[in-house]
Amino acid sequence: MKLKTEKFCCFKLETAAIVIGTIQGIVGILGIIFTSIGLYRKDELARYMNQVYNVSANDSSFYLLKDDDYYIKLFTWEVILAIALFFTIVEVVTAALLIYGTIKKCHYSLLPWLITFGCVVFFTLLRSFVYTIVFFVTLFSGDIHMLLMSAFTWLLIVLTTALYCYAWIAMKSLYQNIKAENVYQNCDKLSINC
Repeated sequence: MKLKTEKFCCFKLETAAIVIGTIQGIVGILGIIFTSIGLYRKDELARYMNQVYNVSANDSSFYLLKDDDYYIKLFTWEVILAIALFFTIVEVVTAALLIYGTIKKCHYSLLPWLITFGCVVFFTLLRSFVYTIVFFVTLFSGDIHMLLMSAFTWLLIVLTTALYCYAWIAMKSLYQNIKAENVYQNCDKLSINC
């Protein structure tokens, strides 16, 4: 089954690729900035975690927590933020390659974005499936507030999943179009066209 489209909403695929890449790049750069700030201020984040767990400075167990669990939480925050920083850098690089490949008509440059965003789509579909199960469990729980929150979350995730799938299909179509143009022009070598 071939999934292919000629437009993304009402835009040409090239325009949509540049817009998607730009938005993803801007969000990624903001993510790098905030993640770097979080890594720089990791000590304050660990102190905040102590406050979240209602540990007061007057409590004698605070000092035990500072010695033992404090450093575990600090290390956990460092690892989580380092992983987030890595994936955010990958997001910015693939967004730049998407824009570059679209402008230069180089289908090889679109592949990293297709692969990474394909993984995002897969995990979004998985999350959508899990939230569907959670939604139906809360449907029979009888709690109206939980049901409304679950329904809103489920609707938001389903719409996001549909948009992600549509964007991936559109960019795959762009990849196929550019690849077909390059083959047609007999310029399918990486060194000639990219």
